[in-house]
Amino acid sequence: MEQNATCTQADLARAAGLHRITVAKALRGHPAVSKATRARIRGLARDLGYRPNAAALAMRRGRFGCVAMILSDDAVRSGLPQELLGGVTDALEERGHHLTIARLPDEKLTDERFVPKILREWMSDGLLINYNCELPERLATLVERCRFPHVWINAKRDCDCAYPDDYRAGVDAARRLIALGHRRIAYLSFSYRGETSHYSELDRRDGYIEAMRGAGLRASLFDRQNPVAGSEDRPPWREAAEAILSSPQRPTAMVLYSACDAVSVSMAAERMGIEVPRNLSLIVFGPQVRKFADPRFADMTIPARSVGRAGVEMLLEKIETPGLVIEPRVIPFTYRAGDTLAPPKEEP
Repeated sequence: MEQNATCTQADLARAAGLHRITVAKALRGHPAVSKATRARIRGLARDLGYRPNAAALAMRRGRFGCVAMILSDDAVRSGLPQELLGGVTDALEERGHHLTIARLPDEKLTDERFVPKILREWMSDGLLINYNCELPERLATLVERCRFPHVWINAKRDCDCAYPDDYRAGVDAARRLIALGHRRIAYLSFSYRGETSHYSELDRRDGYIEAMRGAGLRASLFDRQNPVAGSEDRPPWREAAEAILSSPQRPTAMVLYSACDAVSVSMAAERMGIEVPRNLSLIVFGPQVRKFADPRFADMTIPARSVGRAGVEMLLEKIETPGLVIEPRVIPFTYRAGDTLAPPKEEP
């Protein structure tokens, strides 16, 4: 079709043979219009060069059709995985909204004068807060005081949040190894910092402990609070992994917090002639590790995309219903089989 720079919703309605109100709803992603019709209207809009008048829409609705995501300028505190961002943008696009992102230093995020100002100047209808650990409590206080619709993503709060169920994933990961017959199962995280860690560090670890205790087995933890005997408090990955695998009661299986942990342990095992999974089974929280690992690790797949989508759905509910408080949405992991699990070679 010939593109028309001044294409209106009325033009789209005529081209589609539909009422203009139906077209308007389709462009907004309204559930009253079927998914197939929404897709057809958006295809026509692309072909005809339709562009919504953002200013007119904002005046008519009293809203901007925009959601703002705020992050710390410290990447450790505000990790933004591609899958999480994809879930957010996909969910917003389906509903006719767009996203603006800003990374801000803590001093601005906790400035009583600055927080209300950024909410006004960003011309947004609500906030997605992607601040995952070492949260300045003043930020939470200021956001609540502004009474602005907001949802925390990948953060564990009492309400208005969406996050992965890391605790249950820790339980599941350990139970899979136990079901294979393993009894000496260790948990390893080289990044664990105790109470200041991201909640997933604590929840995955505690889920593993629950599964081990439930099976009458002893939990074996290797992290910065439980360092390898004879090593520094934070040993280099290579030396720490080799020390664990050379111990007299070395584990026959390990639950690994991250891709870095998985790669360091598997490389140490290869150097020491320990075959995976014949002599050592490994399961990791992923799926990042699959992108650069051979063999493929068995993983508990982090539901980052689903968390992003859930956060958007919650926020749009709060925008529609001011003052609404929503229970946390805890998203389950899925298990993906790999090449790193097997029964123990021999009985411990």
